[in-house]
Formats: sequence, C-alpha cells, structure tokens
Amino acid sequence: MKIEIPDETLIDTPAWRERSSHFSLLQAKAKIVMIGDSITNNAEWSELFPKVSIVNRGIPGDTTYGVLRRMDSILSLKPKLAFIMLGINDIYADRPVDRILNDYIAIIERLQESNISPVIQSTLFVSKKQPRHQVINREVQKLNDSLEGYATEHKLLFINLNQSLSDDHRLRKELTSDGIHINGEGYQIWKCKISGYVTGR
Repeated sequence: MKIEIPDETLIDTPAWRERSSHFSLLQAKAKIVMIGDSITNNAEWSELFPKVSIVNRGIPGDTTYGVLRRMDSILSLKPKLAFIMLGINDIYADRPVDRILNDYIAIIERLQESNISPVIQSTLFVSKKQPRHQVINREVQKLNDSLEGYATEHKLLFINLNQSLSDDHRLRKELTSDGIHINGEGYQIWKCKISGYVTGR
C-alpha cells in the first residue's frame, strides 16, 4: 500500500524555496519562458537560442504542484509562449496521473488567462538505469497520453520529444548518464524539435 505524500512537502526543499524566491524578485520580460524541473533548468536556453528573448524558469525537483504555486513570477514575464515540461517528479512522488493532469491543466489555464500560449512538451521517459523504470515509464506514458488528448481537444500544441529522445519507451542510453537527465546531445535534439516554434519559422 502506497503512503500518500502531502503535496505541500513537494515544495519544502531548499532548491524550490531559494529559486522561487529569486524568480519572484526579478523584473525580467521575455518573449518565451521555459517552465519545468531540473531537466529544463539544466539547459542554457539563451545560448541555445541566442537571437531569441528566452528565459529559464526550471527548478530542480519541481512538480506541477510547485509550478502552480509560483505562477505569478512566470506570468510577470509577459511572454508570448510558454514551453512546459513537467511530471516526472510528480510520478516519482507517486502522485496519481489524474492529479498531475489537473494541476497541468490549471497551469495551462492560468497562462491562457494572461494571453500566453502554452506549448506542452511530453514528459521524458527514464532509461533502464533507473530502478522501477518500467513502472515509472508506464505512468509517464499515461500522463503523455492524457496531455496529448487534452491538447488535441483544446487545439493546443503538443510536442512529442520522446519520438527523438527515447527508444522503445525508454530514454536513449547514450543521451543520459543517470537515466533521467539528458546530456548535451540530448539538448541539441530538444532544440531541433522546438526550433521552428521558438524562432517563429
């Protein structure tokens, strides 16, 4: 039997408290914001897209619950586009997919209320290096199916990064050292997948 972890504990970490506090005091404006956890945070997006006004709002360990609690600092950027990739930390915390999806939808709706177009990016699979990878990846697939269905129903853009970063429903082993995070080659692939939407071409 699973012991349900209170959602409040998901943001009870130094990384979340410190970076969310940092973001709340910044006065930046940007055309594009990248929203996510450590997988988003680890990329130098402004260097991957040097001619684009783009900011990184990833926090290591973050969840859909955590992002909902720091939306004001994201909305204050007044971006036109928000690229979202979330969910893997929720899954590792054994949050049900339905609850993750509800939080994800709430994030999308907050963005749309501020005239920001959300771009949903698939949650990445993990590789065989990760314990419980089969269980985790089944939940990742459920979440992605739900996100893609929601995007289709509401005419939103859904980008399936797993088509390029994964093989047989697992993160490609040459793109990761720990089974969750991606390396430089992985970020170059990610860049290519979203480049046309980021640059407007």
